[in-house]
Amino acid sequence: MLELIAEVQQTPGRKKAKPSDKHLPIFERIHARTMASIAKSIDEAQFRFQPQELIENDTSLAAFIDSDGNLSPRAVPEVRDGVYVTAKASACWKVHKSNLGAPGKDELVWVGIPCGNKFMPWIPATDGEGNKTDGEPVSRALIKCDMVVAQLKAWLEVMNDLEKDSKEGKEFHAHAIENTEPPKQKGALGVKDSVYNVELDQWVDTPEAAARKANVAAAKKDILLRWEKRSSSIKGSVLDKVISEYE
Repeated sequence: MLELIAEVQQTPGRKKAKPSDKHLPIFERIHARTMASIAKSIDEAQFRFQPQELIENDTSLAAFIDSDGNLSPRAVPEVRDGVYVTAKASACWKVHKSNLGAPGKDELVWVGIPCGNKFMPWIPATDGEGNKTDGEPVSRALIKCDMVVAQLKAWLEVMNDLEKDSKEGKEFHAHAIENTEPPKQKGALGVKDSVYNVELDQWVDTPEAAARKANVAAAKKDILLRWEKRSSSIKGSVLDKVISEYE
C-alpha cells in the first residue's frame, strides 16, 4: 500500500502529499498553522477587498511564501464586470453579508485568529456596524472590509513575535492544548483515549487505549497473515495442476 501511494504521488501532474506535522509539539504545530492561515488569509483578502488597480500595480502580489517557505504563485481571482466575485471567506475572515452589486466594497467582515479548530478570544468586541465597543474581547468580531488586510497584517506581526513563555504565548498554548484534544472514545460516557503529556506537549494514548489498539492491530495482522497463507496455498495448488497438465 505504501509503495503504491508513493508511486501515485510521483505521477506527473499530481502534487506530492505534504509531510505531516503531527509529530511536532502542540505549541509549535498550532503556531505554525496559525501563521500560515493568516498569511493565506491576507492573500485572499487582498483579492477581495483591495482595489483592482492596487493588485495590478503591486508586484509583491505576484507570489507569496507558503507554510513550507516556498515561493508560490497566487491564484488569479475571478473578475466579473470589473469586480471580484471570488474569495468570500478564508481561514481568518468571512464576509458577513455580500455586496452583490460590488463584491468587496462596503461589506462587513467577521475576523478572528485561529487556534486549532477554534479562534482566540483576543479580538476587541464590535457592534453590528463594525464599531468597537467596551465589551470583553471575543473570538470573532465584525470590522469594515477596508480594514481587513491591515488588521490581518498586524496580527501576523504579533503572531510572528509570539513567545511561548509570554502571557499571550501561554494563553495561546492553553487554547491550543484544549482545542487539539482528541475526541472521546466511542463507548463508556466520559472515558477518554488520550491524556496530555506535558514533557512531550502532545496528547498521547492512555495505557488502556494503547493496549486496546495493540490488540486490534494484532488481530488484523493475524487475519492478513492467514489470508496470505491461504492465498499462497490456493495459488500453489492451481500452479501444480497447470504444470501436471503439461507433463
